[in-house]
Amino acid sequence: MKTDIQLEQETQIESKEKSFKSFYKKWVNILTNYAHGYLKDNETSTSVVHDIIINFHSNEVKADNLQAYLFRSVRNASLNALEKQKRKHLEFTDPNELTVISDSKQQAVVKMRESEQLLLLQNLINQLPEKRQRVFKMHRLEGYSYAEIAQQLGISTRTVEDHLAKSMNFLHEHMHQLLNN
Repeated sequence: MKTDIQLEQETQIESKEKSFKSFYKKWVNILTNYAHGYLKDNETSTSVVHDIIINFHSNEVKADNLQAYLFRSVRNASLNALEKQKRKHLEFTDPNELTVISDSKQQAVVKMRESEQLLLLQNLINQLPEKRQRVFKMHRLEGYSYAEIAQQLGISTRTVEDHLAKSMNFLHEHMHQLLNN
């Protein structure tokens, strides 16, 4: 038999889950469309919005004007994503990089370096807990939607979002090794 405290905790958890689902359903499409206006990429737009929604709800952010806060957050995150893409693009078109690539010996070094970076990324992914690793691979590598992952693994979409958010946080924290090499 469950104690009153256990029943109260379960009720609070259920209430938070219902609150999150309601919040998610209300805002996800609106914010994703808004992000897409900046990013012109469905996957990146969805990722940006999911990160914001999860962060907002898990940190229980209090905002005087919820709509303004969410749209400003999506705008800022979208602009940050565009800046990252721009920096990556500049890295590929840098004249110094073009000179290196034109030299066949240097080209082998570049390929080896990229291979080492991929191995480092694979090792980081392999360091994730088993279920989180599976969810990450299903979404990022195999292209499954949150709902498909939830159905196949018998977990809620909220749990899928949580696994992905924590996976991305872990990888972002450890990516400096990849970028500094």
